[in-house]
Amino acid sequence: MGLFFRSQSLQPRMTDVISEALLAQPPSSSEEAQRLAAAKANSVTSDLNALAPRWAVFIGAIILVGVLLLITIQVATAADAQPKDVTSSQLKTLSTALITAFTSLIGAIVGVVTGEAVSSKA
Repeated sequence: MGLFFRSQSLQPRMTDVISEALLAQPPSSSEEAQRLAAAKANSVTSDLNALAPRWAVFIGAIILVGVLLLITIQVATAADAQPKDVTSSQLKTLSTALITAFTSLIGAIVGVVTGEAVSSKA
């Protein structure tokens, strides 16, 4: 099961296709058998490419990233507003940690979305 996309179960569709194939009359020629097999295979593989987006999770992730970005910007702005003679500030350390966390989160999201896209095509 994907994080941002919900894949459809193929078991009901495959059951229908196999049942139709078992109950059907045998084709009269090998060309007709190949054509029927290709048509059934195309109908099943078209169902493979159908991914339903999970909009609530996607919008929730965007809101989470936006909130983290706003917090990071606020802390970085406050850290830059420190006097120049302040060399050791917890605010500057926190700002660096938040920027690193934000960068890691963006990388993880891109990795998850890319992984889902690749696995859905396999």
